[in-house]
Amino acid sequence: MLTESHLKTPRKFGLGVNIVCSITATTEPTSSESVPVISPEKFLGIRALNSSSHVHITNQMVADVYYELTVPFGCPEGHDDDSHCYLDATLFIPQTSTTCNKPDIIHSNSEVNSCGLRFYRSDVGKPKKLQVQPKFPTSTVQLSQPMTLVLTTVENEAHLFFSDYSVDKMQVTVSTDQTVLNNKYCYAVCDPHMFTFDGLPYENQNAGTFDLYIHQEYNQRVQIETKSCSNNGRSPYCVCGVAVQAGSDVFVLSTCNNRLLDVRFVQCGDRILQQKVNEISKTHYRVTLPSGTYVDIHLVGDFMNVYVYPSVADFKKTSGLCGLFDGTTNNDRLNRPGSNDSDPNISWMVKEPESLFNENVGLLPWEDRYRFCTCNERNSNKPVNIATCDATLKKTCDAKPMFTDRCVNKRRKRRDANGIYRPTDEGDLHKTVQLAFVSNNQDSFMGRKKRSIKHYTEETARQDCMQLMNTTAFQRCSKCARIRLHIDNKRLRP
Repeated sequence: MLTESHLKTPRKFGLGVNIVCSITATTEPTSSESVPVISPEKFLGIRALNSSSHVHITNQMVADVYYELTVPFGCPEGHDDDSHCYLDATLFIPQTSTTCNKPDIIHSNSEVNSCGLRFYRSDVGKPKKLQVQPKFPTSTVQLSQPMTLVLTTVENEAHLFFSDYSVDKMQVTVSTDQTVLNNKYCYAVCDPHMFTFDGLPYENQNAGTFDLYIHQEYNQRVQIETKSCSNNGRSPYCVCGVAVQAGSDVFVLSTCNNRLLDVRFVQCGDRILQQKVNEISKTHYRVTLPSGTYVDIHLVGDFMNVYVYPSVADFKKTSGLCGLFDGTTNNDRLNRPGSNDSDPNISWMVKEPESLFNENVGLLPWEDRYRFCTCNERNSNKPVNIATCDATLKKTCDAKPMFTDRCVNKRRKRRDANGIYRPTDEGDLHKTVQLAFVSNNQDSFMGRKKRSIKHYTEETARQDCMQLMNTTAFQRCSKCARIRLHIDNKRLRP
């Protein structure tokens, strides 16, 4: 029987080899041997099951690479259950360039191992899926970049035979044709004239809060608030506020309340918008969503114009007043699903509980399965045990973010003693949401809270007064008052 000892000596084949066995027979010790019978080839190690060792990915496509562990591995005595006995293989992608003009490959987050695969002993002979997808720069030019995927085991003290074993490399070519985005945008400009991604103009002469843009897969959206341009309650109406949401983060820019400028994070539960808010100028803000979609906000007097620029991740996956981005205007004026309003604009109006301008709006967090991870540290030529995971599908290396101390967009994870990646929350400086940022024009407006009023009866008033008079501060101040009264009385005597 072929055992691990045979693989170690005398030639030390190790893993990653094909083994065949042959056997011959004789009738007598000195007679001629028969024709050898050769067994089928047996691969020992971890192998890719894809029919080709080259994978092509275009635009936002996801590539599934399947791997199989063909031989079992050992575990320490008494620790042969799945909670202690497993084999981790880390995904490493050697970087050929650090420029922001080249795409990256990122690994879709997994439940346990954020940078690779985890094999259990029961997985021998079963395919395991590794999912990767591209991370493109923000340019709209055609790009193509060859990359290499390397799957390698980490150090395994329980079974050194499987330590530092590198699986055969998988070649990946990532390319993008973002010409579909040329001259594509959606807008709501005063008063408010609307324009869909596919180029359909229309009017929305209604006051209220509306869903301007919704991504049907990722948890991100943009809402606008409109009010009478002349404050007389009649048309025309102008955009006075915009709220941008990703997961449980909401950034708001508004002049709707007495025309005071309000610029802040209303909520910051996921902290993935930290480096996504940029003040281009005093009248121009830009917020970039995880998909690469970005929102330009231009202040125009007491109101604003809002532009939404899509990414390839938006194609055929949007709804709201911006319409379905699919290259045709035939379906751009659909009602919200389930609505029978005669005016599609009204169907996209939201009530107060669903308004992103409401600080108490209930939001779902950004799902971990939509975070993307890498174990590549800058300038490292080997995998590390730290996974950097974020929600960003686009590379925004040239961004100059504002409010960087209010949210943290990346979650760094370190592998613990059980091989599971745990968030470290390094660099999380976010302390409060309500006071995250307030324009100098309205400090007093934002910091003001409602004063609570207590209704007294004669008995409760007496109790509160007696409680106050029994405090040390009151007694000391009372003595000072008596002294001043005594001095004043002397001055009044003739």
